[in-house]
This record gives sequence, structure tokens and C-alpha cells, in this order.
Amino acid sequence: MTIIVNPNVTPVFNPVNAICSGSTLNNLPIISNNGISGTWSPQINNTATTTYTFTPNNSSCANSVQMTIVVNPRVTPVFNPVNSICSGNTLNNLPTISNNGIIGTWSPQINNTTTTTYTFTPNNSSCANSVQMTIVVNPRITPVFPDFGVLCFGDSQFSLPTTSNNNISGTWNPPLNSNQTTTYTFTPNSDECGTIITKEVEVNEDFDFNFNEFCENNEFFIKIEPINNSLNIETSDFIWSVNNLNIVSGPILNLTNYLNSSINNQKLPITIKMIVTDANDCNKIKSIEINNVYCDIQKGISPNNDGLNDFFDLRLLNVRKLTIFNRYGLKVFSKDNYYNEWHGQTDNDKLLPDGTYYYLIEFNKEKTKTGWIYINNSK
Repeated sequence: MTIIVNPNVTPVFNPVNAICSGSTLNNLPIISNNGISGTWSPQINNTATTTYTFTPNNSSCANSVQMTIVVNPRVTPVFNPVNSICSGNTLNNLPTISNNGIIGTWSPQINNTTTTTYTFTPNNSSCANSVQMTIVVNPRITPVFPDFGVLCFGDSQFSLPTTSNNNISGTWNPPLNSNQTTTYTFTPNSDECGTIITKEVEVNEDFDFNFNEFCENNEFFIKIEPINNSLNIETSDFIWSVNNLNIVSGPILNLTNYLNSSINNQKLPITIKMIVTDANDCNKIKSIEINNVYCDIQKGISPNNDGLNDFFDLRLLNVRKLTIFNRYGLKVFSKDNYYNEWHGQTDNDKLLPDGTYYYLIEFNKEKTKTGWIYINNSK
């Protein structure tokens, strides 16, 4: 009797290439390349590397075989985040190679005008996940500033604000010029999403004036005279000031009256300040120094203590020296820095008789003046 023993055959299968975790993995063939039928175990797993065993059917003289299918884990591409930008700013293309070496493409195209979420798709050869990146594009805001109004010519107090009402900071160009109406450009700082704006600052026309000194009824006046009609007297306010004390308003000052009535016993020279406010509420301040205020020198004195012409009144004339002579040319009285000390007496304080006397007045800043004065003791 012959007993036939068939040799065991080894099933042959095509190897399965490695896949990426989660990729499609088809069931393994149940018939080998060399015609052996059987089953595989365990079940197909597309998430982890697994070794599968092929068991031939009982009717087959075949060996069991194994096949390992490699499942590579997926890697998440890593990119540096992109800072938010202002609408319209430069936005570079995103890198096509991640920090951890994964190659791929981004979609949609870069947009520097609106916030957009971009998707990175790795190449097919890469076991990598798709990732997204959102780039925030902030809209540009128009800076809002208050109404600057109209500036006074030469205003040194006003300055252009560097922060708008809606909190946008920046710089102005050109530098502020308070001498003429100018259009300025506000440029927001580079980190501020603001638009560039222009704003006109209007400046009032300048005005100026002179002091006009004149006499009327033997009283000394100072009057404001506009230069080139730059000031409307009728619509302007005027304040005269001495030692920062306002003394009178109006375009004309009766200085004789002020000095005669001044409780401070003002002496010449005196500096008077004029503050002019025009119809636009703009101010200009100028000063004048007065060395004398005489319009005429009195012709006589009557030293009888009646309060009228009791002394030779030169209080307002800034006198350096007064000398009195009698009709024979003899000096009878003299006084340095004369003010109001002569009431018809000699240097020895004796009362002079009625008559005509002659004076020599030497001023500190004016020309010397001579003339006559009459003493009448009885009136």
C-alpha cells in the first residue's frame, strides 16, 4: 500500500504598504497568489501597526503565514502664529513647510483686508493632520477729534492733541503754526489701526495798535490807535493796567486824572500796560513808559491853604531839579528831584513877597524848560 504525503505549501501574498493612521485599509485577500484559500485574523485595524495571521483551510496542505501592516501615526504640523494686522497692511504668504518639517499647501489665498481662517493640507506622502490658522485683520478706524475752533494769532497755549477722542494715538505734521491757517495731517502710530486724516486749524488775522499821546484842557491823555485798520474800536474791549492792577477801561486814558487821584501816589516815570480784546476774544498786550504828562505849566500859585494852586505842581513831570529866581536874577529856591515842595518860600523857608518869579526846570529825560510864575499870597 502506498500512502501519499503531500508537502505543505507556503501561501504567498503581495505585501501591503505602510499607511497613515486612519487611512483606508482594505481587507486582505482570502486566496493567496499560489491558490491557497484561508482566513486572516485579527480584523483589519487602520489605526495601529498590526501583525495578521493567514490560516489555510483544512483541505489545503499549506502552512500558516503572517503579514505585518505598518500604520504610521499622524503628526500635527506646527506653525508660528501670525500677529493680527490692520486692514491693508502687508501680509506675507504662510510657510509651506511647518516647524516640524511637514510640507503642504494653504488655502484660501492670503487676504489682508478681512479676518480669515486658513487650512494647511499636508502632501499625500506625509502622515500629517490638516491644521487651521486664523489671522485677525482689524478694521481701520477714523480718528475723531474735537472742533479746535479758531485760534488767536500767536496763541502759545493751544497744542494739537496726540490722542483722538476714540483713543487713536499718532503724530501731526507739520508742526503747529499759530500764525496762519494751516492744514495738518494726523498719522496714527504703526500699532494703531487708524486712518490718516487731515484737519484744518483756522487762525484769526493779527491786529496791532499804537499809543497816541495828546493834551486836552491841560490834561494828559493816551489813546489807542489801530494800525492799518486791523482793530475795530467799537467791538473791542480795553483795560489799562499799572503794576498788574486794572485802573480803567476804554480806549482813552486820562492819565492826569488818574495820577492826581491815585491813592498810591504814583510818580513818573510810570509804565502803563494796555490789554486789548478784539471781537474774536483774542488778546494783545503792549506797554508804554510815560516820563512826563505836562501839557502846560501853571502861571501862578496862591499859597493860602485853600487847596487851590497852593504849590508849584510838577508832580507828574519827572523833574531832576527846579530853580526859582527873582526878577533880579538871584536864585531864591532850588530843589533836586523836585515834586511839589515849592509854595512860594526861599531856601531858608521864608515866604517870598507877591510878584513875578522865573523858573528853570531840568527834566530827567526832557529838554530843560524856562518860564515865569506869579506868587499871589492874598488869593
